[in-house]
Parts: sequence; C-alpha cells; structure tokens
Amino acid sequence: MIPLRFTTRRTTTRENGWFARCVALIVTLTIPAGCDLFSGGPGGGSSGDSDGGAGAGASGGATLSVPIVGACNGSSVNSGSGGTIRVTKDAAGNVTAKDLIVASSVTSIPDWASGSGAFENYGLTRLTFTPGTPPSLVYIGSHAFSNNRLAAVTIPPSVTTFGEYAFSNNRLTAMVIPSSVTTIGSHAFSNNRLVAVTIPPSVTTIGEYAFSNNRLAAVTIPNSVTAVGGFAFWNNNLTTATIGTSVTTIGSHAFSNNRLAAVTIPNSVTAVGGFAFWNNNLTTATIGTSVTTIGRHAFSGNSLTTVTIPNSVNTIGNHAFRDNRLTTVTIPTSVSIIGQHAFADNTSLTTVTLSQVLLNSTPVNAFPGSVTFQDHTGATITR
Repeated sequence: MIPLRFTTRRTTTRENGWFARCVALIVTLTIPAGCDLFSGGPGGGSSGDSDGGAGAGASGGATLSVPIVGACNGSSVNSGSGGTIRVTKDAAGNVTAKDLIVASSVTSIPDWASGSGAFENYGLTRLTFTPGTPPSLVYIGSHAFSNNRLAAVTIPPSVTTFGEYAFSNNRLTAMVIPSSVTTIGSHAFSNNRLVAVTIPPSVTTIGEYAFSNNRLAAVTIPNSVTAVGGFAFWNNNLTTATIGTSVTTIGSHAFSNNRLAAVTIPNSVTAVGGFAFWNNNLTTATIGTSVTTIGRHAFSGNSLTTVTIPNSVNTIGNHAFRDNRLTTVTIPTSVSIIGQHAFADNTSLTTVTLSQVLLNSTPVNAFPGSVTFQDHTGATITR
C-alpha cells in the first residue's frame, strides 16, 4: 500500500507523473499499489491531467474547490470539505461512472478561469447538491458543468444565477428552474436534450442561446422576463410559445427554426429582432401595439396568410415577411421604411395598401411584380 498525503497548497508543478492541484485540503489516502490516482480525470479518462480547473475558486465553503480523485474497481474517495467525487471503474480499469456530490456548505461554484470551468469536461455522469437547512448555493458560475454527461440535475432552491454555459453540452432531458433564479446566462442550457423546462416568475433575463439546440416542444416565458436574448430558443421543436407581458425585446433568431404555428407578441414588446421567427410553420402572427421595428427576416420562411401591422411600426426590415402566403397587406401610415424584398415571394399577394409617399420610397423588389397598390382610401396608386 502506498500512503499519499495532500497538504494545504496549490501548485501546477509536475510531480510523480501527474499535476497536483490542491486547494485548502488536507486528506490522507491509502492507495493500492498499481492504482492511478488521477486516471479518469478531466476529459473522461486520460491520466496526468488533474488540473482541469476544479480548484479555480477560493476555499472554506465560499466556493467549491474539489480536485478530482480516481478510484479502483468501484471504490470512492472523499476529497475536501467542498464535496466528494466518486469514480467507478470496471475490472479493466475503465471509468464507468463519475459522480460529484456537492456539500451543503458550498455557496458558489466558481466562474470559468484559466481556460476551464470548475467541472467543465470532467465526464460527470451524476451531480448531486446536498440539501442544507437553509440551502446555501446561490451562484453556479460560467462553464461550471459544461461538456459532461449529465442526464438530470436537481437545482437547490437558493440558486439565483446560472452563468453562461453553466450546463451546456450535457444530456439533460428536463429542467425545473427554482423560483429563486433571476438570471439565466447565455448558453446556460444549450446543446442538451431538453424536452421540457419550467421557467419560474422570478427570472428577469434569458440570455443568448440559453436553451438553443434542444428538443423543447413548448415554453412559457413568465411575465417577469423583460428580454429574450438572441437565439435563446433557436433550433428546438417548439409548437407553442407563450411570451410574457413584460418582454420588451425579442432578440435575433430567438425562436427561429422551430415548428410554431401561431404566435402572439405582447404589447410590451418594442422590437422584434432579425430572424426572430424565421423558419417556423406560422399561419398567424399577432404583433403587439408597441412594436416599432420588425427586423430583417423576422417572419420569413413561414406560411402566414394574413398579418396585421400595428400603427406603432415605423420600420419593416429587409426580407421581413418574405416567403409566406399573404394575399393582402395593409401598411399603416406610421411606417416610413420598407426594406429590400420585405414581402417578396408571397406568390398569392394581390393587393397592398400603403401611402403614395411610402410607395415611392420603397424598393421595387419589396413586393411581387403582380401586386396592385392602393392608398388608405382605396384608390389605386402607382409609382
């Protein structure tokens, strides 16, 4: 048997063929001969790479700093006051599971630093936050658990913030976000397998790409949210999306590449970003009465047969309603700019109502060539 002692220090000096990285930790272990302490480390099993960012934060319960510790044939090893990592191996020495149990005293998982998140790319298969009374964890930092193999996680009811990429690139299928959370950072849950998510009425901000590239079929954005970031729900399977009445901005590509058949944009929204609803199955879209800008390609690539543009709108971007099935369009007098190809490829469009001044300033390619124009009195007009 080979005794091994971790002492209270932090180093990245190569020692005995592996990198030691210990933070405020004194543990004496007895390791059987021939057992590689750090095999199965960051990256899912390569030896000699214990650095991995696990010690990126401060010690003493304020932040979690747990160096990964290997094991032999299913045994587990405690490693520090912040929590425990259990590495399970088969008889051939292959890592079959890697579990992290976070202690109830931990208040923060540190942010990305020195090129890695706290437990980024560790090959984690299970994550458990030990319950506390009251719960302590309030912050899950950027990249904290990204690039792992997590299929399910229960978040403590004390967490207020998910940093960017916090759980990106895992295998999560469902997520209940506790009512303590106010901020969901960019990419926080991107590139998972989520089919359902519950967003509580405490959340005010949903960052860019927050839930992109998942399998969500429906989402309800609570009335507490004021901004939906670009690409936030891009590339899911959404058939319904309910947008809360406090949202003022819908970012570019926010709901693009989904399966939405209808959408209601609340009166609180002032700007619909470019490509916001591009490439869905929309047949109807209700645009709120505070919208001033409809971005480029915002509703292109759908199946809209009718749309009402409110009197608040002053700009309709390039390609905004291109490639739909509109038959008639009324453009209010508030609109001063219609972009290139804004209504192009609506092959059934026959009549457009707009002012003479606007018609004269609008690019010829904004509408199909066979359209008849009339002013708001119904009189036919031409360029």
